[in-house]
Amino acid sequence: MKKFALILSCILLTARLVSAQSNAILFTENGERFTAILNGVRQNEKPETNVKITGLNAEFYKLKVIFEDPALGEKNMNLYINQGSETSYSLRKNNKGEYVLRLVSEVPVAQAPPSPTTQQVVVYHSTPTPAPTPQTGTVTTQTTTTTTTQGNPDNVNISMGINVGGEGGSISINASGMDVDATQTTQVTETTTTYSTSTTTTSGNYPPPTSAPAPVAYLPGYT
Repeated sequence: MKKFALILSCILLTARLVSAQSNAILFTENGERFTAILNGVRQNEKPETNVKITGLNAEFYKLKVIFEDPALGEKNMNLYINQGSETSYSLRKNNKGEYVLRLVSEVPVAQAPPSPTTQQVVVYHSTPTPAPTPQTGTVTTQTTTTTTTQGNPDNVNISMGINVGGEGGSISINASGMDVDATQTTQVTETTTTYSTSTTTTSGNYPPPTSAPAPVAYLPGYT
């Protein structure tokens, strides 16, 4: 019997804690984008026009509104939330031109309508969100440079004498521009770059390109 009473008490306490969770809706009437800071902790990461903060478990919060437009500046306010309810406030200017909070509506959380797609919904957090740890690494780039130098051209002189039927004659052939020698130099350069984000790189060694064989000159009728 005592065990059953203990379990029942835990269930009732849990239900009470859940029902005590409250929501706050902050929006601007003229579409000014802002960032909401509760008790010194930023709630929405980027400026929005309509922010819904869920999971609030206290009645009073220190609210700072920082507008995206630097000309509008920032405003410190007191935010009151009735426990177990969803309270909507509008950020608007009063007769003096200063931004103030104006109560718009208040309903129990269980009866609150679903959030529209234009509303930024965040869960209340009392500690700042830690920034992601950057990852570092290195990337090695290999560059292959090939230089091909041809040898000096050779001059080929061919002299022939022909005697047919007592008639003599001669043929002289001078051919130049035939390359017979070639030299090739390959230079490999490696460059290492450091990066600060997570990157997967693949490197490999590639053989230098081969040069085409030197051209061969032919004379018709001769080997």
